[in-house]
Amino acid sequence: MDPVGQPPGDEDATASDERSVVDPAVLAERRARRAEIAEESLLSRVNRAEQDRVLLATRLAEAEHELQRARTEQETLAAELQRREIALRTAEQREFAEQQRRVEAEDEAAAARRTGREELDALRRRLADAEERVHELTVELEQARREAVEAARVAAHERARSTRRETGGGERRALLAEQEEDLRRRVAEVERLEQQAREAGLELDRRRESLEAEIVALQSFADELDGTLRAERERRAALEDQLAAERERAAAEITLLQHELDRRTQERDAASAERERLLAELEAVRGELATARAGLAERERLLQEPRTAADAVALQGRLDAERASWRAREEQLGIELETERQRGRDELRAREEALRTELEVQRQEFAQRVADLEARASGLHTQVHGATEELEARLVAERVAKEAAIAALEQERGRVEDRARLEREALTAERDRLAVEADAARAEAQRARQDAAEATAAHEALVEELRRRVELEHQVRDAITELRGRLQEVDAQEAARVERDAAVEALVAELVDTAATLRAGFEQELEETRRRLRGQVEEERLRFAHELEAMEERIAALRGQLGGAAEELREQLEAERIARHALEAQLEAERAAHREDRELAAEAGRVREELERELAARVASEAAAREALETVRAELDRVRAAQDAAEAQRASALEAPQPAPEEPEGPLRAPARLDVADLDADTAALIGDLQAAAERLRSRVAHTTAAETAAPPAAPADAPASSDAPDVAPPVTAAPDPSAPVAEDAVLRELEEIAAGRVPVTPEPPTAAAGTRAAAAPVEVPPTDPPAVGGVADPVADEPSGDAPSPPFAAAEDGPDEVVPPVGPAPVLPAVPSRPSADTPRFVDLVAAGGPPAAWLGPALVAAAATDPALAARVLPAILATHAQRSRRDLAYDVTVGEGETWHVRLKAGTATVDRRDAGTGGDVDFAVRGPLASIVAFAAGGTGRRPGDLHVGGRRRRLRRLVKDLRTPVGIAEIAAAGVPVQGGDLLRLLAAAVDPAAVTGPAFAVDYALADGTTLHVAVDGAVRVDDGPAPDGAAARVELDGRTLPALLGGAVPPPGERVALHGDGDAAERLHGLFHEAQGLRR
Repeated sequence: MDPVGQPPGDEDATASDERSVVDPAVLAERRARRAEIAEESLLSRVNRAEQDRVLLATRLAEAEHELQRARTEQETLAAELQRREIALRTAEQREFAEQQRRVEAEDEAAAARRTGREELDALRRRLADAEERVHELTVELEQARREAVEAARVAAHERARSTRRETGGGERRALLAEQEEDLRRRVAEVERLEQQAREAGLELDRRRESLEAEIVALQSFADELDGTLRAERERRAALEDQLAAERERAAAEITLLQHELDRRTQERDAASAERERLLAELEAVRGELATARAGLAERERLLQEPRTAADAVALQGRLDAERASWRAREEQLGIELETERQRGRDELRAREEALRTELEVQRQEFAQRVADLEARASGLHTQVHGATEELEARLVAERVAKEAAIAALEQERGRVEDRARLEREALTAERDRLAVEADAARAEAQRARQDAAEATAAHEALVEELRRRVELEHQVRDAITELRGRLQEVDAQEAARVERDAAVEALVAELVDTAATLRAGFEQELEETRRRLRGQVEEERLRFAHELEAMEERIAALRGQLGGAAEELREQLEAERIARHALEAQLEAERAAHREDRELAAEAGRVREELERELAARVASEAAAREALETVRAELDRVRAAQDAAEAQRASALEAPQPAPEEPEGPLRAPARLDVADLDADTAALIGDLQAAAERLRSRVAHTTAAETAAPPAAPADAPASSDAPDVAPPVTAAPDPSAPVAEDAVLRELEEIAAGRVPVTPEPPTAAAGTRAAAAPVEVPPTDPPAVGGVADPVADEPSGDAPSPPFAAAEDGPDEVVPPVGPAPVLPAVPSRPSADTPRFVDLVAAGGPPAAWLGPALVAAAATDPALAARVLPAILATHAQRSRRDLAYDVTVGEGETWHVRLKAGTATVDRRDAGTGGDVDFAVRGPLASIVAFAAGGTGRRPGDLHVGGRRRRLRRLVKDLRTPVGIAEIAAAGVPVQGGDLLRLLAAAVDPAAVTGPAFAVDYALADGTTLHVAVDGAVRVDDGPAPDGAAARVELDGRTLPALLGGAVPPPGERVALHGDGDAAERLHGLFHEAQGLRR
């Protein structure tokens, strides 16, 4: 348009619009460019998100597949493990049944051997009896022969007399000749019978030797059979070892499979966790994709706002194209994704099918191999069982054959005994007939002929008996031949069995080789499978390594938190440890204080025992002094009587001057006063002084008597007395001066002062003259043992030193009321009897023994129960009742001995209740223990500090451990007595007798009787061992102890008896002390 034609206002408006308006096309282009950039970035993000989604889906599918495969393998391994356990349990049951059958077969074989030995011993005894009877028959035959000779001699004498009387009778002489000939025939017949008897004895000897040979053969066969059984047991033991090795290898394989199953379970759990994480990430990606789609929709909405028509058309076209391309791309991506998913599923399915097929094939092969092994093992067990049954059948057959042979031998022996009896009866009858014939020969010849006829009949009977004997011997030989044939058959069967055993061993070796080959193949295949699985797992681990880093960071954070908590726990534990150390130190201090108290108590006991021994020695010294004083007084009375007789002689004699009486030799020394403290001097010096005083008294009496009868009346005063002068008159002495002291009275006063302990007398050294005078007038002193005061036989020899153990009890006899101060150890007193008679009791005070007890009760009860099974049932409840004294808490538990009786124990408030309970009727208990007698007794008696290994426990084991901890110190007899459950005294003595070591029993044999208050009497015999029997000792006891049933546990266990209870001891106290020393040593107590 021409600007000239336009008005001026319009031109200005057009210029103004051109200057102020932006080109819309530029703006639209800019908007389109920005939208393209945004769309490209959005598409790239969508593409990345889609790729991530596909990757995550793939990984999720792989994880699900791996999880499914791990579950399948876990189920397979679990089934295989269960099947292996069932097979192992079955094999163990079969093995146990085989062991039971083997034990039964061994028991039967042992019983058969014992029965055979007993039968052989019986046969030997019967054979010895038969030999003795044959010897008796031989003696009787010899006696009959001597009687026949004597009868012949008498007949000859009668014949000679009749010949002298009737010299003219020819008929009489013929008759006598006939009688003589008849007697000769009878003597010959008797000799022939004697020869036959000797031959029969020789034949019996030969038969005995043959029977002994047969017995030796049977014994050798039994030994051979024992050897065969021993070899069979060794082979079975080897097979059992192989089976045990197989079982151990199977258990090891099962353990490995279990570990593999655990590992697969862990991997499955990890895969599950990974799957969850991948699902979370997929959800996040889906959220991002939704956000991107929302942004794209927003952009589309913005693009749909009003624009210019051209821009709107262009943008709409471009948007449609983009949408179409986006839809096409989405469809393509969906198709590709579905295709990939389907392809992955197909591959996974194919792979899973292949793995399942392979695993099923391996499982079938393994099951076939295991079935083959089980079949072979079952065949082997069947063969072994068959061999065992065959061996048992052979043993039964051999036993039957042996019994038949023994029965045949018994029959033969009976026949031999019958024949011997018949022969003895025949010989007796023959002897009687010979005696009758001797009388008849003197009477008449007709009786002699009748006797000859009877002798002929007896001869025929003996011949018939010998014929029957020969027939019986043939029968015995036939029986022995048949027995030998049976033995040969048995040997042949034994050889066949050996061959079968060799074949069985070959089969076993083949089975072992096959099992080893199968095991090697299975292990190789298993190793290959493990390597393949490990490779796959390693690949999975490498893929999961990066994803586990985040988890490790979180774990590190958790570890930090746990470290702080652990530090706090350590501080608390350290505080508790410090407190525990303080408590242990306090407990140790209390234990040290208790030990010091026990040591002080033991020291006080020893001091008290020493004081009691000193007191007993002082009492013994006083008794000895009194007896010596009585002896001296009796001697003084005898001397006074002799002096009175001498004075009477002097009064009737001439009153001629006599020399002054000589001073007695060895005058008493002047007494010296002692202080009261001298009463503690040695009693040995007192007894020596008394003996010296008695010796001087005897010498003075002898000297006085010699002085009165030595000198004649006309002898000068200084002339010595001579006993060799003839016609010496009796001496006449002047009347004694009343004011002069009498020597005997002085001696008596001196002895009384010595006996009272006021004046000690020092004995003079013995001289030859004194010895002669003492020999001239001895004092009768019975040579007895030292006094046994207080139960101590020899106070000097048996004086305990400071280190010697104190005796188990110190005897205290009933003495005077006054207590004599101790004067030290008493010397040997030969004038006082050492031991009172068996009828004089001594009451004994018991002294507690010290030292920690030993764990002796369990082994002793097991050893005693071996000979007396009921002993354990009587003593075990009392042992269980002692737990109330040890346990620091209330408990209830059951104790079962083997498969037998069950005891229910309830501990409450320091008391125990023990009841018998039927098996299988368990109630409300804290725990229950079951085991053999040795383990139950070891648990009940304590002293071990731990539970025995073969003790089966059910229930709360912690409470059992606490109780075992409380029973660290062994249970003793004193605790059993204080438990409240009565125990017989005989049972306690038998337990201690079983606990005594035979090596500790030395010295001569002796016995001690125990008489209880309830009338029960027991005796303990010590002769190389310690035995306890009911009743008093049959050969007499060295000592007899009378006490109450409550005091016996205190006496045996070294404890203090109940108040007022004492022990009465009769007889030898050393024997009782020695026996109780053995008992205390067995318990670990110090006496």
